[in-house]
Amino acid sequence: MQKDPDLIVRIKSADTARTLALLAEHPGAAFERDGGGVSALMWSLYVGLPEVSEAMRAALPVTASRRCTSRRSSRGPRPPPC
Repeated sequence: MQKDPDLIVRIKSADTARTLALLAEHPGAAFERDGGGVSALMWSLYVGLPEVSEAMRAALPVTASRRCTSRRSSRGPRPPPC
């Protein structure tokens, strides 16, 4: 079984302060995914850490964060999974 990246472990622990500290120290961690391919941003939304979600959205390029949070358009194809 693959070990989850440090940021995702912190998110799953629901410790907002420690998660934000890790993200501030390593902004690139916002791109991490777990063994199933779920992004750190999606985990922060699942766990209910809005401050972490916003910090990660600020660290990600606009296209990446928009793709991870946008809904399916009735006019176009479904965006790739985050």
